[in-house]
Amino acid sequence: MLARAHVHLHANTLLQALQRTLKMGDVNLSLKLLQLVSQSGLDMRKDQVQSACVTLIRAQHGVEEPYSIQTKILTRILEIGVRPNIAFFNAILLNTVQAGYLDLAMKMFDIAKENRLAPDWITCRILLRGAVSGADRETCLAMIEEIARSADLLRDHRVQTDMLNAISHSTAHSYNRMLDFYERHLDTAPLEDLGMSRVKTEARQSEEVSSSERWPSPEILGQMICAYVRAHQDSVDLLDRYNRYHEFVSRQHPLIAPVAQTDHVSNAFLVAFGRRARTLPHCAMIMRHMLDDSRSRRLSVQPEPVYPRLAAPSVQTWSILADAYSRHGQKKAAEKVLQLMQERNVAPNQVTWNSIISGLSSTQNVESAVDMLQRMRVAGYQPNDRTICGLGKIYDRRRLLRAFEEASRESRSLESQILSPQSDSTRALGGELRRTTIEQEARRSLKAMAARKHMTQTFRRLEREQRRNDMRHNVRYQPSTM
Repeated sequence: MLARAHVHLHANTLLQALQRTLKMGDVNLSLKLLQLVSQSGLDMRKDQVQSACVTLIRAQHGVEEPYSIQTKILTRILEIGVRPNIAFFNAILLNTVQAGYLDLAMKMFDIAKENRLAPDWITCRILLRGAVSGADRETCLAMIEEIARSADLLRDHRVQTDMLNAISHSTAHSYNRMLDFYERHLDTAPLEDLGMSRVKTEARQSEEVSSSERWPSPEILGQMICAYVRAHQDSVDLLDRYNRYHEFVSRQHPLIAPVAQTDHVSNAFLVAFGRRARTLPHCAMIMRHMLDDSRSRRLSVQPEPVYPRLAAPSVQTWSILADAYSRHGQKKAAEKVLQLMQERNVAPNQVTWNSIISGLSSTQNVESAVDMLQRMRVAGYQPNDRTICGLGKIYDRRRLLRAFEEASRESRSLESQILSPQSDSTRALGGELRRTTIEQEARRSLKAMAARKHMTQTFRRLEREQRRNDMRHNVRYQPSTM
């Protein structure tokens, strides 16, 4: 209105108005204000202008395919006369990668370099993670080679982290390739302490100078340890590597101890040791270390930071342990895991239940698998594709059907007891709902009633999945009767 009245508006006033319209989500008005800012003679390379452009092209438009809208907005911004800085360019690149156009993103990256727009660590992260998530091995390798030419970028720990992640997803024998990259840019001493690096000659050792600039970050060292464990799951020396890791964490090794702030490394060892029955006892040892160490703190008067020895188990940790016991037919041990979780106020999630159901199914423990399915429903989780896939490991479908039917009968029996006018439970529900224990029982019972209604649906879904698999392998299908 003021502009139409030929009232002169200062560039700063226009920028303030632009920020306001951006917060309101009014894209069209924001573009008009951006045009006025350009006409005011303000340098369009200013951070406030570039930031506004980033907000414009990253705006959510509530459509399934936003890229075409984002492209039109970008075209309009460029027509106004804005030339992207690296932050603006990264936003453009992110839109392109999220839309799935990795080839176009790579071409844009080349154009940026031709126009002397130096990529930063965010540029590398967008391209590398986009290539990894898109399972594009060639793009991953191309980006790895491209970034490897930039010494400045490779000094950034964030770029090193993403490079190692990309290498692990794009190459065979990934640990050796990761180690090649690591040795060129980072201090190998912590990996040598853990027994996870190559043996070096004296001549090679004398060439290397340890420097704090080459010290790996906790994230990078954690990446390397986890990759080593995955690559050596069957090694007889893996227990020795874990013992070394735990010892260095307990002794507050300045580079290794910070790695234990998360549960990633402990989880990697749990997965490895849980694969075979003979190494399963090592899982219990690791959990004991995690539970004990997470409660302890080393008393020290030194100014250096003091870390908990090992992070406490997360729900993912417990799920890995439950899966290990279930896959080896140790139902009681899996039940104990659920009990320990409850004692520590850690609620099992969908992954926990699916892991146990899949493990019990793989050992053909049909009744226990169905029982866990019911308990999962009562806990508030519905079967998903992973649940069905887990139950699909059961060979005897008739036995599975009988287990479903038995579970349904038990659920109906519980339902009749709850709804009986003469039952203690009904009287309690009618007059004593203030009591917490009765309230909990009512909730459990109602959930059990709801679970029964889904039993037949779950089995039919499982049958359909099996039928598709059988047809794929030319197996004659015989439907079950319900």
